[in-house]
Amino acid sequence: MADDIFGVQQTTVTAIGIQGLSGIGVDGATGPSGATGPSGGIDGATGIHGASGSTGLTGASGLDGSQGVRGASGATGTGLTGATGSQGINGIQGATGATGVGLIGASGSTGLTGATGSQGATGIGAPLQFTFTTSSTDRVVIETIDSSLYRSARYEIQASTTSIRQSLELRLLVDEPNVFLTEYGNIGNPIGNFETFYSPLISNYSSPNINTGGISYWNGTSIRIYTIDNSVIQGLLAISAGDTVTLNETTTFTLSNTFSEISPGIYGVTSIENNSPTLLISNISWTGTGDIELRFTPIQAITTIKYIRTVIDA
Repeated sequence: MADDIFGVQQTTVTAIGIQGLSGIGVDGATGPSGATGPSGGIDGATGIHGASGSTGLTGASGLDGSQGVRGASGATGTGLTGATGSQGINGIQGATGATGVGLIGASGSTGLTGATGSQGATGIGAPLQFTFTTSSTDRVVIETIDSSLYRSARYEIQASTTSIRQSLELRLLVDEPNVFLTEYGNIGNPIGNFETFYSPLISNYSSPNINTGGISYWNGTSIRIYTIDNSVIQGLLAISAGDTVTLNETTTFTLSNTFSEISPGIYGVTSIENNSPTLLISNISWTGTGDIELRFTPIQAITTIKYIRTVIDA
């Protein structure tokens, strides 16, 4: 358009120029909102914050004044307790109805406690009643007494069969190996024979206590022991039927009854076993009970013995 006539060009330019200013021009000014982009003018620079002043020093705490001295506590006075007035005298109790209650008399002084008497002497033992019944006419042991505990004993005896009655007393004294027995106060008819023996716990006898010169022997069921030694005699007589005896330290036999004196110094018994030929006896030993034995040989097979026994300590 520059080759056109100036007027024409101006006119065209003017028309376009105005339009440009009112169309796009306005829009251009507001298009990028450049002027208001940073919110208009530049914010004024915020001034530098002044430096914070340093914290002032905390002043030193003032000294606590010294605590005032506490005055001494006043003495605690002990107030005098007022005297307790004497109790008023109780009047005499009025009579009660028709049955008046008289004045209560004063209680008498407590009586003296009597002196404790000395303990009574210990008796010889409270008597107890025992009963023993035989079943044959063989000699039997009625009871045994421990000789380590008792030295003497007394028996009050009542014996009876279907037709006989007897009452008697026995006194027994132990003096090992001897035991002494006495019988007294018999009333009624005799119904048997009482004996007592000491049964040594261990018995073992050889010559010279028993005779070994052919008089002591075992032949068949007969045993013969010749001795005059009291300990051997007491021991032999104390062996019971059924006890076992050892001969010559090797051979044994069982008694079918009890030893008895068949002639002076010779004591015999029969054995359950039978021995043949003759065995000459050079040693005899057995074991007993160590007790004192009270034995009884009845006249009748069935005999009842009731007795009271008292013993005295060894």
